[in-house]
Amino acid sequence: GVMIIILGFPLCWFAWVYEKTYFYNSFYGLVISSLLIDWLEPIKDQFQLSVFPSVILGGVCIGTGIGLMLRYETSTGGTDLLAQLISKAFSLNIGMVILIIDGFIITAGLPLLGPKTFLFSCSTIFIGGMTTSLITKKE
Repeated sequence: GVMIIILGFPLCWFAWVYEKTYFYNSFYGLVISSLLIDWLEPIKDQFQLSVFPSVILGGVCIGTGIGLMLRYETSTGGTDLLAQLISKAFSLNIGMVILIIDGFIITAGLPLLGPKTFLFSCSTIFIGGMTTSLITKKE
């Protein structure tokens, strides 16, 4: 949680300079999500699922949470905030922007992850991005 705040700070500063509304909404989301990550860490081993259901459930849960936050113009900071800024500047679907950004990050980590973890990570990102796109889609 603390590392998320530290790594998210530069993007929050960028939002402060260019889009103060995104800064305020994202700062609150960043702090709350970071605190919840640290607070809920002790229960991470309470649920045991195999990899494939974890990929699907994780992608849907993450995509739903991010999609709901972005639908109401808030985010958890980090890549969500970056995607929000890019999406607004270029009129792109925010779910697709998140999918691309997270895809680049996972691809950069391929040598460390190995092919199996890379494939599962890409699958989770894809499902999360599609779920986010569906939830944030303007009617």
